Amino acid sequence: MKQPAAVLIKLLATAAIVVLLAAFPLIFPKPFPQHIMILLLMYVVLGQAWNILGGYSGQLSLGNQIFLTLGAYTSTMLLVKLGVSPWLGMLPGIIISALSALAIGTICFNLKGHYFAIATIGLSEIIFIVFLNWEFINSAYGFQIRFVKNSLLWMTWNHKLPYYYFILVLALLVVAFVWKMDRSTLGIYLRAIKEDEVRVRSLGINTRKYKLLAFVISAVITTITGTFYAQYVMYIDPDSLLNLNFALLIIILPLVGGMGTVLGPILGACLLVPLAEYLRTLLQTGLDHLLFILDPEDKTSWKALETVMPEDLFTTVHLTVTPKNVGKGGEILEKLASLNVKSLSMGASEASLHEALHGLHDKAASLGLTLRWDLPVPYSAENPVAHETIEDEVPKGAGKVWLYVEPDGDVLPAQGEADKILGNILRDPWEKIYH
Repeated sequence: MKQPAAVLIKLLATAAIVVLLAAFPLIFPKPFPQHIMILLLMYVVLGQAWNILGGYSGQLSLGNQIFLTLGAYTSTMLLVKLGVSPWLGMLPGIIISALSALAIGTICFNLKGHYFAIATIGLSEIIFIVFLNWEFINSAYGFQIRFVKNSLLWMTWNHKLPYYYFILVLALLVVAFVWKMDRSTLGIYLRAIKEDEVRVRSLGINTRKYKLLAFVISAVITTITGTFYAQYVMYIDPDSLLNLNFALLIIILPLVGGMGTVLGPILGACLLVPLAEYLRTLLQTGLDHLLFILDPEDKTSWKALETVMPEDLFTTVHLTVTPKNVGKGGEILEKLASLNVKSLSMGASEASLHEALHGLHDKAASLGLTLRWDLPVPYSAENPVAHETIEDEVPKGAGKVWLYVEPDGDVLPAQGEADKILGNILRDPWEKIYH
């Protein structure tokens, strides 16, 4: 086959892939497939960023989540505290991350092999402890980004389509950059440094300069992704970002797909991200899960909850904040914490309670209650289903993943299916209700 023909085939194949990716939301309009693709593309970007440093230059960092955190926190703090658009808030994050990468690299590049990896893990843990206790950045509580309206300026939308195209464009740009770098002098030098840095240095090439450059590029790409991630999940805290599991997943992608190659992180993400999400969904749908709808004014509801909690179930309590109970919200949360409730979903019965609801979010976090945002909660003017609904169409699967416990103890297969009562948690043994 002639060379021009081979090039033409590669170009056509690439164009076809790009067209399919652009058309994906039209082919799969439901939120869940789009969410999977958003995560997949985000991990492609993060994997490529790490691959520049670890795959090409051989510097095995376990601290790239530091730059993800800097990007997420910088833009979010500027947005929440000063009302700065995330597009502008991204820029200080990029500068801070680039300078941090230069500082870390200057110090830690004196270490080789696994010693460098250990140093980056240690640095990540130090930053985690600092963020966990730094009141200026809300300590362990983190920040919640409030949704006001669909806005390109504020990078907030109540459906996934804009997020999908944002991360798609970013992924295409990053992959194109890495493809170009792979064939450039920088790529050649980085691969040579990975193979034998001493020999490269003996040729008069400043290896430290090129490693620092790779580190800065990796940090900048990760920082931009951090801003996107914060805007997408709309809640950040040290535990979710400075997480070693997060760092390991980023590294595993190029390891599985092929380190030091353009396709490596792409193949790794295509294999692992859908599998991870599928297993997570499988575990949540195949085990004993309850969404307990609490009526805080009803003693029977509290008794039903006290009956449920000792069982070997994963229980999330949903509390709807109303004008009637908002004044006792703190007491209700404290009582839930005393019952060893760990997972909490909250909504407001009307938009005027928006501020009070977010104050209770902070209170819940201080009590160690994990807030859930991915459940189709009922009786609420502010809930995930409303954010996932397009043209009044409830997402497929909403209300069908978890069992529901009504305030009177009745267990339903889905919210609103009162004619399909499986049993009553106050009267019936769990084995009879769910089998």
